[in-house]
Amino acid sequence: MPKLDHSRVLRGLAAFVLALAITGLANPAGAARPTADPRSEHQRIVDFWTPDRVAHAIPREVAYDPATGRFELARAGGIATKGRPGGGGGGGGTTSGLGTTTGTWWHDIDANLDRTVARATGKVLFEMGNYLYTCSATVVTEGASDRSLVLTAGHCAYDWVTGFAENWIFVPDYESDPAASLGTDQNGDGYLDHADLTSLCGAGLGCWTASALVVHDGFVAAGDFNVNAILNDFAFAVVEQGGLTNQQGLAEDLAGHQDINFTSMSKGTTTAAFGYPAASPFHGDQLRYCNGGVSFDRSTLNLTYKLGCDMNGGSSGGGWYRDFDPASGAGTLVSLNSYTYTNRTGSMYGPKFNSDTATVYDASASLMLTLTPGTNLGAAGASVRWIVY
Repeated sequence: MPKLDHSRVLRGLAAFVLALAITGLANPAGAARPTADPRSEHQRIVDFWTPDRVAHAIPREVAYDPATGRFELARAGGIATKGRPGGGGGGGGTTSGLGTTTGTWWHDIDANLDRTVARATGKVLFEMGNYLYTCSATVVTEGASDRSLVLTAGHCAYDWVTGFAENWIFVPDYESDPAASLGTDQNGDGYLDHADLTSLCGAGLGCWTASALVVHDGFVAAGDFNVNAILNDFAFAVVEQGGLTNQQGLAEDLAGHQDINFTSMSKGTTTAAFGYPAASPFHGDQLRYCNGGVSFDRSTLNLTYKLGCDMNGGSSGGGWYRDFDPASGAGTLVSLNSYTYTNRTGSMYGPKFNSDTATVYDASASLMLTLTPGTNLGAAGASVRWIVY
């Protein structure tokens, strides 16, 4: 396991202490959780996700609608895209060795789904208000012995009306479920139904519930999904040991992990994006990827990335990689699936990871998990906002 960057942790801890000083809400360091054993809370969340609830989780998809001049959040069924799964493909070889594609099933490359990207990428399920949602996420390299960090989109962790997500659970290597059953959608197309998480939680790579969610203050302060939110549309979930039933161990030990970098890419950098798209015409049952040269979104004055990609809702939060090696499935995370445009099919957009992303990462790595559960300890004006469960 890589060594922890102590200077980075100290910076994150300093920001954490500052936020505590502002809020004055924390228990003394080392204080016990005032609620039940966190393992009981973990099991409560696992039990919450019955097959019926998993089946009714909808993609938390964000797309800009020029008709309204606003970014709109899908509420039921997702925002439909044109075409059927699997566009692009072949041709135009790139330095990653995958070939340029706007959407391909990863199983075509990794039939056993045992390379790092398949194992470390997974589906996220969570509750916000009256809705059950699904996104994607990735286990990130870090060095703490009591936790793993899972990267996802900010809008898959926080909502400006309902606050932080509840019943947040991450299922790595979701597609590998041996107990999946064959289903048929309204178009007569077959797909694998993974709604019952029992086998994945008990035998696969586990089901990992959030002990804390951490976002940047800039995302919260945006007040809605706008350009300010886009620039900070990243979040980290802190997950503790024991996500695999009756076993200790960290998510990164079982599922693997991906390195992360906080410097921007230049135009044309070969980039691979992964996720579990679940809005029509997809079903959320396949890990898919896009690969090609990255460019920039002119509508945000080139402040965010653009990649040729036909993934949609459900893939939100899935990682973007540079220096991706298909043979090992390993690369360096530099962005994630964030938003699309209703009038621009075939492209996905993502934030540029930067020092603000590093600040959220640092705070997540050093956050004290002995704080009072259920209390949002982030303060307006501090660098990060978080909730401990």
